[in-house]
Amino acid sequence: MRTTVDNIGVTRFKQPTSQKLFQKSAAAVRERYRMFLSFFRTFPYRRITLVTGTVILFFIISLSLFLWSLPTPKNGAPAVAASAPTLEATIHDDAPPTEINIARTGLILLRGAQVVAIDGPMFTVRTHWGSAGFTWTVHANATRYETRTFGTRFMDYKGERISPENFRVGDFVTIGGTLDTSMEQPTVNADSVRLLK
Repeated sequence: MRTTVDNIGVTRFKQPTSQKLFQKSAAAVRERYRMFLSFFRTFPYRRITLVTGTVILFFIISLSLFLWSLPTPKNGAPAVAASAPTLEATIHDDAPPTEINIARTGLILLRGAQVVAIDGPMFTVRTHWGSAGFTWTVHANATRYETRTFGTRFMDYKGERISPENFRVGDFVTIGGTLDTSMEQPTVNADSVRLLK
C-alpha cells in the first residue's frame, strides 16, 4: 500500500490497482455463486433425481436379466461358440475348418476341402459352408524328371513331398494356386496340394 498526505495533512492509504481488480473479481465470483445457489434451490432437482435413479435401476435390471439368459459355457469354451452351429458338425465330426480365400490377383487358397473324385492329374474337391457346398475342379501338373519334381507340389500333413497316388477320395486337403477364369465352373490351377491329417 502506498500512503499519501493531502493538503490538510491527512494520511490516506491507496490500494494498488491489482488488488482492486482482485476484490472486484472475488465479488463477482461470490455473486455468481449466490445466483447458482438460488437457481439450484428453485430447480426441480428432486424430480430429475427420481427419473435418473429409475433409469439407472432399469438399466441394471435389464443387464442382469440379459446376462442371466445367456447359455453357460461348457469346457471353458465361449458361450457364443457353444451355441452356434459348427461347420464340422455339418460335414464330419473330425473335419478341419473350411477356408476359401480368393485375392484380386486370382490367387486362391482352399483349406479343408474334401476330395470327392480323382481322375489322373485332375481332382474334384468340395468345400462346405454350413449347408452350402462348393465344388471345385483342381488341375495338377506335376511332372518328374529323374529325382526332381516340377509343377504342382504334393505334400503330406507334415509338409514332406509325396506322390499324387497317396491321395484318396474322402481326404481333406489344402490347395493353393490360381483361379482359372477361362473356365465356366470354379477351377483351380494348383501350385500345391497338401493333406490335412
